Amino acid sequence: MVQQYLPMFKEGVQLINNRVGYEKRDGKIYYYVGQAIITSHQKDDMKSFRCTCSQLVETGNVRQCEIIKAFKVSKKSVLRNVAKYRSGGVGAFYQKRKSRGAKVLTDENIDKIEDLLSKDKKVKDIAEELKIKQNTIEKAIRSKRIKKKVPSRNKMPIKNKAARKSE
Repeated sequence: MVQQYLPMFKEGVQLINNRVGYEKRDGKIYYYVGQAIITSHQKDDMKSFRCTCSQLVETGNVRQCEIIKAFKVSKKSVLRNVAKYRSGGVGAFYQKRKSRGAKVLTDENIDKIEDLLSKDKKVKDIAEELKIKQNTIEKAIRSKRIKKKVPSRNKMPIKNKAARKSE
C-alpha cells in the first residue's frame, strides 16, 4: 500500500521535491523540510545559495536534477559546486579565491609605474613603454598593489588685474 503525503508545506512554498521546498520572501530565500525552515540566505547571496544547494544534494534530500529544474541553473554549475562542497566543505564557498601575482610586476616595475603615474602619464602609454599589458597595470591599481600618486603641482599665485596689465 502506497502512503500518501499530506500537503505538508505552507502556501507559497515552491517544491524542489516532495520533501524539500523553498520560498522567496522579504529579500531572502527560505528552505523548508515540511513546515520547518532548515536554512535561509539573502536572495542575492550566491555563495550561500551554492553552498545550500550542495548541502541538500550531499545529504540526499534532493537530487542534482531537482536543483537544476527548480532553480534553472546549469548541470555543470551544480556538479562543480557539489564537488567543491565534497572537497572543502562549507568553508570552500567562502574562501578568498587564490590568484597568483603577475611576474612582470616586480618591485622595480612597480616603482617605475608609480613614478610615471605621478607624472600624469596614461596607463596605456606606460604599458607600451614598459612592455607590460595595460590590463595587468589596471588590475594592480584596482587591487592597490600600485598606488596612483597625486602629482604635486606648484601653484602659481594668482596675479591681480593690475599686475597682469603691467606685463
